[in-house]
Amino acid sequence: MLSAVLVVADEEKALELGELESIPEPDEVRVARDELMALTKEKERTERLKKSLEKELENAKDRAARLEEVRAVRERTRGNRGTGFALNSQRDE
Repeated sequence: MLSAVLVVADEEKALELGELESIPEPDEVRVARDELMALTKEKERTERLKKSLEKELENAKDRAARLEEVRAVRERTRGNRGTGFALNSQRDE
């Protein structure tokens, strides 16, 4: 416990003197920093992927809406052809 107090006191003294860079960094701090950097990169990658997928979804929705419009037009056209055909058949009789 006394050694921990001395380490803290030494770090505080180093801070006052601007010599913090000369104090070796504990392995736990280095490992934690590396993990945070890895997590930050993964978060950024995930956010880019999310934006890309959202854009793809929006494009798919737009395409589905256009296809639905085309399908509706084709059905109306088929319906009109069928009606026209029936009228032509009645005229021939």
